[in-house]
Amino acid sequence: MHVCADTNIGKLNERPLLKFCWGSYQSRSAHGCSSKLHVSNSISFSVHNAQSHATTVQCQHVTAPEVITRHRFAWDLPQNASSVDILIHEHTKNGCHEEAVRVYLYFISAGSATDGISSFSTLIKAIGDLRDIQLGRQFHGHNKFVVNGLLEMYMKHGNIKYAELVFDRSLEDLSGNTVLWNVMLLGYANNGCFSQALLLLVDLMSSGIEPDSAILVSALVVSSRSSNLTLGKQIHSLIKRTGLEQDTRVRTALMDMYFDCGDRASALKLFRRSRNRNSIMWGMIISNCAQSGFPQEALNLYLQYRLEDGLVNGFIVLASLRACSSLNLKVEGMELHGLAAKLGFDDDRYIVSALANMYMKAQDVGSAEKAFMRVSARDAIMGNAMMTGYAKNDRVIEALKAFRDMQCHGIRPNAVTILSLLSICALISVGSKCREVHGYVIRQGMDTNLLVSNSLITTYAKSGDMKSSRTIFDRMKERDAVSWNNVLLALGIHGAVDELFASFENMKALGAKPDKVTFTCVMSACSHAGRLDDGSKYFRSMVKEYGIVAELEQCNCIVDLLGRAGYLKEAHDLILGLPSSDVRIWGSLLGACQIHCNDKLAELVLP
Repeated sequence: MHVCADTNIGKLNERPLLKFCWGSYQSRSAHGCSSKLHVSNSISFSVHNAQSHATTVQCQHVTAPEVITRHRFAWDLPQNASSVDILIHEHTKNGCHEEAVRVYLYFISAGSATDGISSFSTLIKAIGDLRDIQLGRQFHGHNKFVVNGLLEMYMKHGNIKYAELVFDRSLEDLSGNTVLWNVMLLGYANNGCFSQALLLLVDLMSSGIEPDSAILVSALVVSSRSSNLTLGKQIHSLIKRTGLEQDTRVRTALMDMYFDCGDRASALKLFRRSRNRNSIMWGMIISNCAQSGFPQEALNLYLQYRLEDGLVNGFIVLASLRACSSLNLKVEGMELHGLAAKLGFDDDRYIVSALANMYMKAQDVGSAEKAFMRVSARDAIMGNAMMTGYAKNDRVIEALKAFRDMQCHGIRPNAVTILSLLSICALISVGSKCREVHGYVIRQGMDTNLLVSNSLITTYAKSGDMKSSRTIFDRMKERDAVSWNNVLLALGIHGAVDELFASFENMKALGAKPDKVTFTCVMSACSHAGRLDDGSKYFRSMVKEYGIVAELEQCNCIVDLLGRAGYLKEAHDLILGLPSSDVRIWGSLLGACQIHCNDKLAELVLP
């Protein structure tokens, strides 16, 4: 276990806490919570800081719900720990995290004992939401019940070393506290520290602590996040030994793990053998089927659920709508829309976004707009759904207007918003618009986002600006397979075949593994440039060196390549030898027949 170098953390005293209240938050604290509470009051008070200087704070907004008003304010009851607990809980519940901390700070500034305060965990969570790790460190040692809250705060903000320090120092007194281990496991999983999570799990088992359902669920989360099916199966065996396999929460997490690790069959097998299926389990199985490429199975499960149970929640409606969208089933989607309206879900932002996607895919723009307009509190998810839908229906003006509406409503864009904008730029092939979006991306601080950079490469290339496309790629600090495929596609679009070959070899030299899309880009470029020998070489490399089975997309490139080079008979024989064919591959051969004036073969090709 790693240990933080700051060994003085346990010696920090309470006085620096006062500096937090009367220093960093003095100028901000009077503004954040006034909109969330209802009755305004004005008070002022003095507190001595670490140097015993008096600092006066004017709070023109400190208000409270009825329970707090009944006690007036903590300032009037500095010795009453229960009143402090009430105020801390109420302020935190209303999102007034600064005020929650100030209540506690005033209380200790009066020299009151903190032993009677029971809301330390709530207080730590409030500090975590304020994203002030330095302040959180000041609470070390105040109360043993804050340990879990401290761990959650450090893990939430990625401060792994401090979390490990707190955990290691707490093991002597709290080693049997499974909540402590659970927080660490989830923290490691959320921060991508899968090796540490696995070692912690081994330590837990070695310590003799019997894992409870919460620990097992967290262990399954580690397996899911790391896509480690072997670990997941080992945890499954452990679950059987503990007798918790029929625990609904554990079983749901187990099925979710199998889906995340790509073993859909095992997940469905567990589901069908489950004795206690609740709506959460049904929603999980329907959603996973819809998102893993089996939308028809998702709809079948939905119908089965309606027959067996019938009590539909928003999560199940959402998953079923996504399945309808994938299958382009407008009628079934409309039925779900009616059900959502009947149950009061038609103003839920996720369901409205799914409805917009479903209607847009069915080219029913009007119905998508009606569903969207019913909701007044809009966000980026809904705006993105409308922008993407307009773009897919070639409604460029409406798509750009949807983006402007997002800006007018103060909705902050995310990566999906930018991708939608760039798809519009690629659609209209206007380089100036692409540069405008690129500038906007830089101002928003999203120029290092991998998805955005990948999209910029393609959009610049389609807009005719290969130089900018290549510059984006060369400046990327992180690249994935999509990055390489996009720059190869861009080079192919602009006919830079030799540069494409050099980039492909550089890709392999840097350890990036080519996939089907990579070889399709390379062979397509060979086809358009008439490079028969090179195209054949890369096709053989794909099959023999990388073990990639050629599909219609790659075979189409070879047929096009042979046809352009005049080898029409060979291209025709290749198609006849395929287990299946489609319109595109026959179209490539027909186009080659027209180029080489082979009317006899063209007649055979035509139905």
